[in-house]
Order: sequence, then structure tokens, then C-alpha cells
Amino acid sequence: MNGQSVTFGNTGTYGGRKFDVDLKYANSPGAQQMKIFHDFMMQTRYWDMQPHYRVDGGLSLALERPRFDEETPEGVDYIVYIEKPGPVEVRVQKRKYNVTWFNPIDGTRIDEKDRFNGDRFTGSPPDLTHDWVLRIYRAGRIEGMNKSFILESKRAKMKKIEGMQSEVPFKIQLPDHEELAAGQPYQFNATLTKEGHIYEQMHWVWYAEAPGNGPGARVVGTSQFGDFTIPANISQRFPATLQVRLVGVDGVGRVFEYFQPYRLVKQ
Repeated sequence: MNGQSVTFGNTGTYGGRKFDVDLKYANSPGAQQMKIFHDFMMQTRYWDMQPHYRVDGGLSLALERPRFDEETPEGVDYIVYIEKPGPVEVRVQKRKYNVTWFNPIDGTRIDEKDRFNGDRFTGSPPDLTHDWVLRIYRAGRIEGMNKSFILESKRAKMKKIEGMQSEVPFKIQLPDHEELAAGQPYQFNATLTKEGHIYEQMHWVWYAEAPGNGPGARVVGTSQFGDFTIPANISQRFPATLQVRLVGVDGVGRVFEYFQPYRLVKQ
């Protein structure tokens, strides 16, 4: 889910460079877990999947195929790993989907009776005692795709920065002045406006810039709250418009930004 290649080393079958191979370890607990993982992933077109960030409550991969006759891609397959079981919300391309809950401990699956039809799936795992995998997919579409291979190069997808206020899970609470002085220290604070453990894992960068009137943007802070000083040389002329930009990256890798303008004067 984080874009890493999965590797399993069984010291009992390759020796660990310290002792002879013993095939009795071929059925070790680790090997059994890897078989469950292998069997699940072989049902998917994992080589075509990309990180999917429009999810709350888990980490996701998605297969969304571009269509030349439509502006939006075609939703095919979404896999969500829910490490800490609880409510999950996944935004998908509007279609009819099969929904399956997969138990990664023993490989069992629970298929929901009714197909999901929409663009925003919400639900919770069958129980909250361990991690789960949610799969939202179109079985018939995948079966048709598996009859052929499309050889194509893929450009790296740049992360989309969310700037709509309805999507951004925070706002700038401090500084709360309308006017700031260059060279003067101020308290700063970002207030979370949405709840969830993925927002509690945010990473932050604060920028200050006097557009068209100085050397460019300067990093003035890298935490949710604290103190920063507006650089004295951030503007060549005063008064000026100061733009404070706050960038936050949540626990699943989504990037958000929030802007706040101020009037900038000399200290």
C-alpha cells in the first residue's frame, strides 16, 4: 500500500547462511501468511494499480482505467487495507461494484449480498478484533480485462494538492492579526477541522511570501503550532501583502494547502 515490493525470507528454507536447509519449514507460519497474501493479490491486476488517496480510515490502491470518451477514468478495482479496524469511507468512480471483506489472518472472505452502486462507500469491518482488507471491484470488468494485456508506459502521477475549503481538514487559527510586522515573532497554530487518526498524523510546512515584491517564499515553520518570525528582508517595499501558506500531509499521503493573506509593515 506504501509502494514497496514485498519480500519474504524463510531462514528455514534458504538456511539463513548459518545452517542447512530443512524443508519442514516450508509450511512455517510466515510462509502460510505469504500464501494468503499471494492468493489474494493474484485475483487482482496489481501491476496496474496506483495509490488511491480519496479514502478515510485506511490505505488504498486502485485500478482506474482512462477512457477516451469520458472525462473521468473508469473505476475497476479498489483495495483498502484497514490496519486499525473502524469506519472507512472510500470515494470511487460511480459504478456498480461487488464488495468483499477479506480476513488477512486466515484468508477467509465475506461477500456483501447486495452490490454497491454509487461514488462514496462507507462501512465497517465485520469485527474490530484485527485488521481487514476491503475490496470494492467489478468482477465482470476484471474478467474481461484479464483476457488481454495492454502494453503501455505510464507517467508518474503527481499528487493532487487539495485546496477546496470543504476538503482541507485544517485552518490557520494563529496569527489572528490582520497586520504583521517583518522581523517580528508571532505565535502560529493550525486547527484541525476534521476528526480521525489520519489527521492526527499530519506533517506541516508553513511558507511566507510577499508575491512580486521580494526574494520569494520562505519556510517559517514545520510543526502544527509554535513561534515563527517573518524574515525582515521578505519584502523590498512596505507596506506589502504577505501570503502565509500552510501545507499539510495527512497519514495516508494526501496533500492539502490553506492560504491566509496579511498586511505586512516594517517593524
